[in-house]
Amino acid sequence: MGRKLAACIVLVCSIVVSLVLAEVLVRLTLPVDQHRDTEFSFYAYDELLGWTNKAGSSGMFRIPASTTTITISGQGLRDIDHVLPKPSGTQRVVVLGDSQTWGYGVAQTSRFTEIMRDSLRIDVVNMGVTGYGTGQEYLLLRRYGMRFAPDIVVVAFYANDLGDNTNDNNDDEFSYPRPVLRVCDGHLRVDNVPVPLKSQWKDHPNYFAVYGPVKGWLLQHSRLFYLGARQLSVMVDTFAKRMGWREEVPAHISDSSSQAWQTTFFILDHMHAWLVERDVQLVVAVIPSRDMVRRDVTVYEDQLTAWGTRSGVPVVTFNDLFQGKVDDLFLRYDSHMNEQGHMVVGERLSDVLTPLLIE
Repeated sequence: MGRKLAACIVLVCSIVVSLVLAEVLVRLTLPVDQHRDTEFSFYAYDELLGWTNKAGSSGMFRIPASTTTITISGQGLRDIDHVLPKPSGTQRVVVLGDSQTWGYGVAQTSRFTEIMRDSLRIDVVNMGVTGYGTGQEYLLLRRYGMRFAPDIVVVAFYANDLGDNTNDNNDDEFSYPRPVLRVCDGHLRVDNVPVPLKSQWKDHPNYFAVYGPVKGWLLQHSRLFYLGARQLSVMVDTFAKRMGWREEVPAHISDSSSQAWQTTFFILDHMHAWLVERDVQLVVAVIPSRDMVRRDVTVYEDQLTAWGTRSGVPVVTFNDLFQGKVDDLFLRYDSHMNEQGHMVVGERLSDVLTPLLIE
């Protein structure tokens, strides 16, 4: 019995030492910070929009790929405070979008909106809010965006916006509840408002807490566990697609008649008509997805380009510029663009907007 106990102790100690050495090796070879413990401090609950940028908040924002300084202005933007009312003779572009526009993981001065501001030499207002879908962006535009008196409104569309436009998130413990715009008798109706004030706002001070105390602690403090969990998730997803258990491109994405696309098109149509009445040009920019670029899937670009052709709205795509450059243009271990990716998007958008502003 004594020998068995000793053997068990040796085995346990060997495993512990091996894990510690592996953790040290990962930290030395992959010096990334997986913490996201400050993310929620930059958001404020809003009964119509679900959440907004928290005006006046500031601090360090840590994700696996980077650590950045965040400052939210008094106008509720991760941006400078813009002069109101707009000075006579000033041209102004308002940009709506989610975390890609907000600048998840990159410095404020490195985002594509700052590239546009420097290139076009006009006032560019970044109204990006992490996690937003097209419907929330439209509500944000109508509630706050028009005070900036834009000449052009750019809607930055990202792959997950399609699902965001039909999902209220009420039953998702990893996401805040959101308003949903629904098509009803040819009109848009705002549902799920007032947006429920769920436990996410009160019980989870950091992102990892929703996984529970043990897994959450490991995800937040062990880079070995964190990277292993991420890699396992990718392997499971890839295996499921190869086995045919999961579609390479789900039907609701590939089929333009799906509820997700029809709702998204209707929101964009409504936004376009509303802006035309105010003599404001709408432009849609389709922000590249790491996964779609890697697999050379252009379904989002194709669907929105076809919509833009029907509607007379310029649609800007970037997949051709990102193809073959995934590792160069996206953050490490993350689906968001890095500084180089923002540069590419900012330069092309500047080229597209230049003739529109001259007009």
